[in-house]
Amino acid sequence: MINNNAYEKFTDDQLIRKLQKKNDLTALNTLYNRYTHRLYRFAFRITKDSLSAEDVVQETMIRVYYKRDKYRQIARFSTWIYTIAGNLARTELRRIKRRSIISIDDDQHRYQKDVGVIPDDTEIPDDILQRKMALHIVKWKIEKLKPKFRDAVTLRDLEHFSYEEISQILKIPIGTVKSRVNRARGRLKDNLGYLRK
Repeated sequence: MINNNAYEKFTDDQLIRKLQKKNDLTALNTLYNRYTHRLYRFAFRITKDSLSAEDVVQETMIRVYYKRDKYRQIARFSTWIYTIAGNLARTELRRIKRRSIISIDDDQHRYQKDVGVIPDDTEIPDDILQRKMALHIVKWKIEKLKPKFRDAVTLRDLEHFSYEEISQILKIPIGTVKSRVNRARGRLKDNLGYLRK
């Protein structure tokens, strides 16, 4: 029996090579566990819909499996998988926008998201609670940015990709990436100035 924990020490590239050469599903499962939460957050920031974000993650991993032989070690594996997830999330967002019927539950969910429901943290010390609330507000403001700015600043400041990697993921020039990140940061700074007071 294969010890799944032994796979944790492998790099992404070693895991994808195992998947390519041996159709090693334990390697695929390790990649899934390693990326699922990060990809979900990324997809959710694009689609703003939890079910759609879950679908994007599942479809991304299906494509990683079926397109495993298309991966080449030119770019980092993370760049490749985020490119797949980003394309799927943007396609899903277009599909969401085309839907003409909106249920009452959707309206209520959107209202709660817009209001920014914060969990009950009554037992957390004030400074930690303030930091958590500030982070929640920052993420909420990022979600309000135009998609082109939101995607760029999310990949740079929340997912910590380099400008070159973001350029590959979004398929735009590096100069455009830097411009969008700077403009997004500027808008966030303007909108969040009161947090520094």
